[in-house]
Amino acid sequence: MPRRNMKFGYKERLQSDNASGLRLLLLVRHIGRGQAAIILALLILSGISEGIGLATFLPLFATVSGSSLTDSGPIGGLVAAISSATGFEPGVASLLLLATALFWLKALAVVGARVRVGNASAEFASDLRAKLFDALAHARWSYFKQKPTGNLANALTTEASKTAATFASSFDILASVVQIAVYVLVALLINWQLTLGALAASTVVWSLLQYFVRMARRAGRLQRDAYSAVTRRLVDHLVGIKPIKAMAAEDRFTPMLMRENANLHHGLRLSAISNAFLMGLVEPLLVTLMAGIAFATLVLGQGDLATLLVVAMTLYRMAATVMKLQAQYQGLVSCEGFVQGILRELEEARAAREPSGKPAAPLMTRDLTVENVSFAFEGQSVLRGVSLRVEKERLTVLSGGSGSGKTTILDLLVGMYEPASGSIRIDGVPLAERDALSWRHQIGYVPQDVLLFNDTLFANVTLMDPSLTEADAMRALDLAGAGSFVKELPEGLHTGIGERAQRFSGGQRQRIALARALVRRPRLLVLDEPTSALDPATEAQLCATLCQLTSETTILAVSHQPALAQAADRLYHISDGVARELAAAAA
Repeated sequence: MPRRNMKFGYKERLQSDNASGLRLLLLVRHIGRGQAAIILALLILSGISEGIGLATFLPLFATVSGSSLTDSGPIGGLVAAISSATGFEPGVASLLLLATALFWLKALAVVGARVRVGNASAEFASDLRAKLFDALAHARWSYFKQKPTGNLANALTTEASKTAATFASSFDILASVVQIAVYVLVALLINWQLTLGALAASTVVWSLLQYFVRMARRAGRLQRDAYSAVTRRLVDHLVGIKPIKAMAAEDRFTPMLMRENANLHHGLRLSAISNAFLMGLVEPLLVTLMAGIAFATLVLGQGDLATLLVVAMTLYRMAATVMKLQAQYQGLVSCEGFVQGILRELEEARAAREPSGKPAAPLMTRDLTVENVSFAFEGQSVLRGVSLRVEKERLTVLSGGSGSGKTTILDLLVGMYEPASGSIRIDGVPLAERDALSWRHQIGYVPQDVLLFNDTLFANVTLMDPSLTEADAMRALDLAGAGSFVKELPEGLHTGIGERAQRFSGGQRQRIALARALVRRPRLLVLDEPTSALDPATEAQLCATLCQLTSETTILAVSHQPALAQAADRLYHISDGVARELAAAAA
C-alpha cells in the first residue's frame, strides 16, 4: 500500500489548519516501524539509565550519612534487598561508579538515537524533494502555466529544509517525553506528594505559556507566506533584470520586494518574541512553584533533607526537560506552515499528473493532421474549428498576428493541452487515444524564448542524456549550423555556457537550441518564432539550414517573419481562431 494512503492519513492531518504541532510525530512512519522501534528503544534506554543513575544518589546519601538503606524509601529498600540477595555490600565507591556508568550508558544511547534520527532526517528531506521533483516532472503543462516559479523554488528549498527540521524535532520531543516519564516515575518512588505537586506546577506553567505557542504557530505561517512571496518576487526580478535596469525601473521594483520583506520581518519578529518569553519565563515559573511545594513539604514533615535533595534534583532535571520540551514544541508548531506548504505543493503537482497507461503513439511516417479543433483558455476562446496538415519531410509554417493562437496550435500538437473539440491525428490515429509522452519522444522542440543552462555546451545539447555521445552532439551542432563556431572554442563541447549564455550571440544561442532539438533525430521538429531575434543575414542562414533539414525530418514552425514563410512548403495564416491555407509563393 502506498505510504500516502496509510491508515494514519498523516498528510491530511498535517495539512489541516487546526492540526496540532505534535501530530508531526506521525512523520516517524517515513522510516518504517523497525527503525522507529530501534530509536524508541534507545531513547527509553537513555531515560531509564539516567533515572536509575539519579535514584542511585539516594542510597549513596544514606551510606555517607550512616543511615539504613531501608530508611531511604522504596529505592533504598530495593538496593538493600539486592545487597542481601547477592551478598554484595554497596559502598560509596561502588554507588558512584554505578551512577557514572549509567550516565555514560545514557549518553551512548542518546548518541545512537541522534545519529539514526539525523540520517533519517536527511533522507526524509531528500526523499521529499525527490517526490516533488518527480511530481513536477510528470505534471501537465497547464499546471505550470498557473503556478508561480517562486512558489516551487521556495517549496524545494526553504519548505523542504524546514519540514526536515520538524522531522528531527519530532524525535527530540519524543526523547524529552521519555525522559520526563522516567523522572516522574523515579520521583514518585521517592516522594509521591512532592512529585504530584511538581506535576501540577508543570501543568500550570505549560497552560500559562500556550499563548506564546499559538504566537509561534502564527509566526510560522506568516514566515511561510512571506518566504514564498519574497522568492516569487526575487525570481521575477532577476529573470527580468536587464529591461528593468535598462529603463532605470529598479526603484519601482524595490518597494515591492521591501513590502514582502516587511511581512517576513513581522513573522520573524513574532517568532523571536515567542521564543524570548518561552525561554525566559519557563524556568522562573517552575522554580517559583516548586520552591513553594518544597517549602510546604518540609513544613509538613513529608520527607528528610536527603530525600528532599534527591527528589529536588530529579524534579529540577524534569523541569529543565519540560522547559526544553516547551521550546521544542514551540519550534515544531512554528514550522507547521512550511510543512503544510510543501505537502500542498506535492499533492497539487500529483493531482496534475499527466495520464499514463495508454498505447504508445505510432511513428509518424505520413502526416500530422488537425481536424476541426477548438480550444479555450481560462474561458476565453482561442481556436475555433482549426484544420491543417503537416506533411512528412516538409516545412510547414504558421503565420499570423500576435495572440492569434499560433503557439497554442503547437502546444496542442505536442500534447501539452487537449482540444475542447475536434481531433489531432498521427497518421490517422487520434493522439488523445495514445500516450502523449511516447509521442513527445519523436519531437524536437525549440521555444521562442531560448533557455540555455549554466553548464557545458555538451550538457545543453544532450540535456545530460547518458545515451548520447559527443559525436551525436557534434552531428546535431553541424546540422544546426553551429559546428564551425563550437570547434573554434578552446574547450569545444566542454565550454561553459555561463549565466544566461551572455558569451554567445542571439544567433548562436538559437543554433545551440536547434541542435538540442535535433540531437535525438526527431521525426517532427517544432519551432516557435525561431528567427524573431535574429538579424536578416543570420535569419537567412537559419532558413537555409531548415530547408536542408527537411531531408531528414518534418518541420513545423511558427513565424510572422516573411523569410521563413517564403521558404515554406505549406503555409497557414491563423486569424480570429481559424486557419486559412495560403499558397506558399504568396507570402
